Amino acid sequence: MMSNKNMVLAVWMVLVLVGGAIAADKRAAAQPAGNAEKGKNVSLRQVVQDLSKEAEEAIKENKPLPRTVCDYAKTKGDVILRERDLMLGLTKSQDRNPLVDSYIKWQLLSFQPDFAKMKPADLVRIMDAIPAPEPLGQMDPRDVAMLKAGKGGKGGRAQLQKIIDQFQEHQKQVAVLNKPNQAYAKVVFDATTSDKGLNLIAKVRHLEMAIDGGNESIVNGQIKAITAELLSLRTDKSLSPPMRGELVRRIKQIAGHSREIVVNATLKASDDEPVSFNEKTIKLGDKQIEEMVAYLEDREYAAPKK
Repeated sequence: MMSNKNMVLAVWMVLVLVGGAIAADKRAAAQPAGNAEKGKNVSLRQVVQDLSKEAEEAIKENKPLPRTVCDYAKTKGDVILRERDLMLGLTKSQDRNPLVDSYIKWQLLSFQPDFAKMKPADLVRIMDAIPAPEPLGQMDPRDVAMLKAGKGGKGGRAQLQKIIDQFQEHQKQVAVLNKPNQAYAKVVFDATTSDKGLNLIAKVRHLEMAIDGGNESIVNGQIKAITAELLSLRTDKSLSPPMRGELVRRIKQIAGHSREIVVNATLKASDDEPVSFNEKTIKLGDKQIEEMVAYLEDREYAAPKK
């Protein structure tokens, strides 16, 4: 029969072993998948080559992008990408085609970059390197002219309907192609929510991208949200003067961005005016800029009388 002393020793050893196993499980759970012990090193160049080939072939053949989830590292056997290479991949353009660049950066997230431990300056560099989305609302100028004239040439109404159908199909294709860009941008922007200044930079950057992408609904929503937040922070001392100055610079910089888009193109029953559509210019207006800057400079803003 085991003595009390030996029994205590045995229980102690079991507790030590169990505790060690629990600690090991916790460490394993906290370890990024891309850094698993079974993984092997992979170069950024190889990752970019693999993902560029995937995206380019799909785009060339007008097929859906092959990956619908962020899983490159996992499907390659939990490969490891060095931290400095991962940062380089996220802060520098990896392809001249923004669609391909977006796809690559989105898949680089499978290496689980630790945004929480990054310096604010590095997060800003990553935000600034997010590729521009493929723009919505784009139509060949010749087709626009034909719709304006309300004449389909020899094709008549059938030609006008074909132009509208092709435009609407293109809109759907762009929405699908932009999914990696949107998914990637969301992860990056969400990483800034714990810091007021960084989060405002993220919102301004999101606005800039929405203008470049011709996304009217996001542009309108971001303008409203940013303006309201800046008003609420007008006298808030936690938003430092340097950060206010940086936000002013970025907001004024957006003044140079605009996108011409076509919306609501439809073929009507009337032959007198067979086509209905609108052309719009998406941008941040001068008055909107003035209001945002006024709040950042702790000034009251009186909207000009119409």
